[in-house]
Amino acid sequence: MTSLGTTQTEAGIKTCAAPAQCVSGSFNFGLSRISVYTQCCDSNLCNNQQPPPLPGTSPNGKKCFTCMGDDCTSTLECIGPEDRCIKGSMTVNGQKVTRKGCVSKSMCSGSLNSHLGAVAVDLSCCEGDMCNNALRIGQSILFLLLVPLASFILFN
Repeated sequence: MTSLGTTQTEAGIKTCAAPAQCVSGSFNFGLSRISVYTQCCDSNLCNNQQPPPLPGTSPNGKKCFTCMGDDCTSTLECIGPEDRCIKGSMTVNGQKVTRKGCVSKSMCSGSLNSHLGAVAVDLSCCEGDMCNNALRIGQSILFLLLVPLASFILFN
C-alpha cells in the first residue's frame, strides 16, 4: 500500500489461489493507493519465483475526481496502469462514506458490490476523464432551466 508522498510498504506472498483471484492492478484514492500484482501458474510447486515487480508510478494523463473528507471535487492524476475512474461508497453502522479515485481496468471486472458483515460496499468504474462525478442538484436544475431557454431561442 502506498500513501502518496510518504511511505511505501511492499509484501510478497506465495500461496494457492483460484483463477478468479489471479488479478493485477491498483486502486488509487489519492491519500492511499493499493497495488496488487500477481503471477499465476497451474502446476505443483510452480510458484518458486519472485513476484513480478510493481509497475511504474508515473502520471499517465488520466484524471479522476477524488475525495478530501466529505468534499469529492478534487482532481487526482492517475498513475501507471490506472485507466478507469472509480466511485465507492460504504455504509458502516448506518453511516455512508464515499471515496473516488483511479483504478486499473482489471480491478473493475466481476462483481464489485458486496457485504462484509455490517459493512455494505458499492463500487462502480467508468471510462473517461473525470467520469466518476454525479451531477449535483444545482447542475441538474440549471440543465432543466437551460433546455427550455434554448428551445425558445431556436424556435422563435
